[in-house]
Amino acid sequence: MRLAGKSQTDIATLWGVTRGAVSQRLNGYSVLKFTEVVLAAAELGVSISDLMDDKYLLQDEDFTSRLDEADNKKATGNTPMASNELLRLGLNQRPSD
Repeated sequence: MRLAGKSQTDIATLWGVTRGAVSQRLNGYSVLKFTEVVLAAAELGVSISDLMDDKYLLQDEDFTSRLDEADNKKATGNTPMASNELLRLGLNQRPSD
C-alpha cells in the first residue's frame, strides 16, 4: 500500500468497510475475504500472488528493523537532532513520522 501511495482509508472505501476493519484484516485479527484480496490487488496494481507471497513481508520486516535500529542510535555531529534544533518536516510527514 505504501509503495502504491494508498492508505487504509483508501482500501476501506474500496472494500466498503471502516478503516479499523481494514486494520484488523491486515493484522490478522479478522478474516480477509478473497473478494477483498482481488479488489486490493487490482487497486494496488499487483497480482494476487504478490499479495500472498511472504517474501515481501520479510523485506518489509527487514526494512522496518533497519529503521528501528537507526531510530535507536544517538544523534551525533552537527545535525539538528544532535543540537536539539527543530526539524523541518517534508510535505507528507507528520510529527509522529
